[in-house]
Amino acid sequence: MAGFSLDHPLIRALDKLRNEYITMVGLPTYLSQMLGPLATASIGECTLYDGRDRALPLDCHNPRQPVQRFIREQFLLGDLPYRVEKKNGSPAVQGEVRYL
Repeated sequence: MAGFSLDHPLIRALDKLRNEYITMVGLPTYLSQMLGPLATASIGECTLYDGRDRALPLDCHNPRQPVQRFIREQFLLGDLPYRVEKKNGSPAVQGEVRYL
């Protein structure tokens, strides 16, 4: 993994700022801003990753649920996925990616 480690003081400071911003505007607003059009994609079309770039296991009872709602209901403020990727039909086609 390139860049700073997840426990680097700079990364911790940025995470703290992000959490304060989320507290100020609310999680739905933050997710809408960060995900953009990807917010309405179904969770069944997406893969969520942690900070170490590992796919997160999803306990999804409704694969058509919008990814924004799924994240809001399933994750706590400090445990948000690091990255959201929308899968396209073919592995050769690059999907859409957003970082939270």
